[in-house]
Amino acid sequence: MNGLVTSINAVHVLGSSKKLNYTQEGRFLKMDLSAVEQDELITTIVVEYSDAELRIDPTISQGSDNTVRLDRISDTYNKDELLSSWEFAIHTPGKYMITIISNEKGDHSKPQWTGADQKGSVQVAGKIIPVVLKRDSEKVNPSLFFYKEIVSRVGEIEFSKKGTYTLQLKNIDVDADKWTEGLGLDRIELVR
Repeated sequence: MNGLVTSINAVHVLGSSKKLNYTQEGRFLKMDLSAVEQDELITTIVVEYSDAELRIDPTISQGSDNTVRLDRISDTYNKDELLSSWEFAIHTPGKYMITIISNEKGDHSKPQWTGADQKGSVQVAGKIIPVVLKRDSEKVNPSLFFYKEIVSRVGEIEFSKKGTYTLQLKNIDVDADKWTEGLGLDRIELVR
């Protein structure tokens, strides 16, 4: 779990008093769920804390796996300027591969990817990286199985120090739905 800044007292499965092992380091909470028997429908994990209220840092942040995930739903988008923007935190400096993940769309029986050869740029950490969207790889979309997720490798960026950065995707129309022109952007990933 990323972003939890409230101090944790205990973690257990709902309806059980047996405590689960966990570690909390800054904004990261890791739970050992290896001994948890899963319920047929859903297993509810209870996280107990003593503060008056639950405190969560909403900043998009590098995860404990060193990946930054910039979801389309969390961007600031200016349609007139074709500009998407995200602010995020890096905790581990280093080189990161930038990938753009978009979805096929249109008719379920004949899905199409409308990203092919769109041109723009990614601007981050004082660098401008030209982008020409290519179908570098694809995978099944976990929530819309009849559409594929299309992975476009953009390039690499180096963050020389930890801190807050802004990534901008320019000149690519991401304000598209199932039936309109434009890229069906799902997310941008930065992977170390």
